[in-house]
Amino acid sequence: MDASPIRSTELTFFVLQLNTKVYLQSHIIVDYVYDYVYKASMKLSENISALTELASSQWGMFTTAQAVSEGVSRVQLGRMSGDGRIEPMARGTYRFASAGDTEHAGLKAAWLSLLPSKTAYERLRAKPRDCVAAGRTAAALLGDTDLYPEPYCFATDRGKRTTRADVRLLPWPVEERDVTIIDGIPTTSPEKTVADLVRLREDPSLIANFVEGMASRGHVFDRRRCNELLTPLAARNGYRKGDGESFAADIVGKNAFPAMRMLPERQVAGIEAWTGGVAAPSSE
Repeated sequence: MDASPIRSTELTFFVLQLNTKVYLQSHIIVDYVYDYVYKASMKLSENISALTELASSQWGMFTTAQAVSEGVSRVQLGRMSGDGRIEPMARGTYRFASAGDTEHAGLKAAWLSLLPSKTAYERLRAKPRDCVAAGRTAAALLGDTDLYPEPYCFATDRGKRTTRADVRLLPWPVEERDVTIIDGIPTTSPEKTVADLVRLREDPSLIANFVEGMASRGHVFDRRRCNELLTPLAARNGYRKGDGESFAADIVGKNAFPAMRMLPERQVAGIEAWTGGVAAPSSE
């Protein structure tokens, strides 16, 4: 009978100790979870900031591989797409909604997607070029409005393949002297573009319009390079085998000359190369 109050007190003390331990442990767990979530959230925020900075050098775009490399998971990309922060541009390629529009956005997204693990900066520094805009796509980048850029044509010598219906890979290499950079995209030069358009059997009238348009915008075609590029294509286009000079004179010289006549005098030397040394009349 006398022991009952003691046992009751001990039991109460034990329960209080147990409750205290549970309380303290629960708070430790809550603090740990909070700290973990906070740090993870901060790290994700830092990763997204790094991805945003990378995208700013790629027309506001990035690939899934680049995002994962910066620590942003595919799941997070899905959430960002769902809440409108990013928008899909091509398979495995996104653009930040805040980046705004850019000319030839689809083409740029396609170019990024062809080597998704590399940044645009890395690819522009690397030689030989992995993919160069060619054919009608190059013509569009060079300012032509008649040749529609799709399907996006890229010349590559790496044996790459694609199942995308809007991308065409041309399995031929491009020499560095035939490459120019247009809006951040490696693009075939006007001379090489003419040869590629012929090789791809594009409409001759559209090729003629491209040549005339380039000349009217001040480009003086390199006659020697045109001869070299068109020589392998001469025979199948009705010229003697190896007669690239006559082919170039017809397809480039005749179409460019009317526009070239209006160029400033400082470019007369370029005109003379196409007219056998007879300078065109000055526009002034």
